[in-house]
Amino acid sequence: MKFKCAGFILAMFSLIGIGVMAFSGFENKPLLNIFSYLAVFVLIPAYGAYDVWHKRRKGLLAALLFFASQSIREIGGESWFPYFPPVSLGVPFGDFSDGQGYLVDFFAIAMAMLLAFLLWRLLAADNTVKPD
Repeated sequence: MKFKCAGFILAMFSLIGIGVMAFSGFENKPLLNIFSYLAVFVLIPAYGAYDVWHKRRKGLLAALLFFASQSIREIGGESWFPYFPPVSLGVPFGDFSDGQGYLVDFFAIAMAMLLAFLLWRLLAADNTVKPD
């Protein structure tokens, strides 16, 4: 049941990412930035959702690394992605008066912890001794 819930959350994250792209004015954004947003915030979570649903390690690890990389990010300056993440529960830290600071995303931290727990469960299940 934990795998199905995590897969559902990842699928919803991916669908919300599609919604952000569809209903935002992306006509004036560079095409490379839009494709990178699509790859990072839509395709990786969708791949993770599929593999978590089927209890496969590769997609689970990809989603885990994605959410771990999103847990703390720099805000300010030129951003590679044209939009913010689809779902974010971020708390800003630092001095934002000159455009510098960090955003600690507690949703990404919680998802990384959940995915790490599920990966640990898969690895523990693979290492159990099976009777002959």
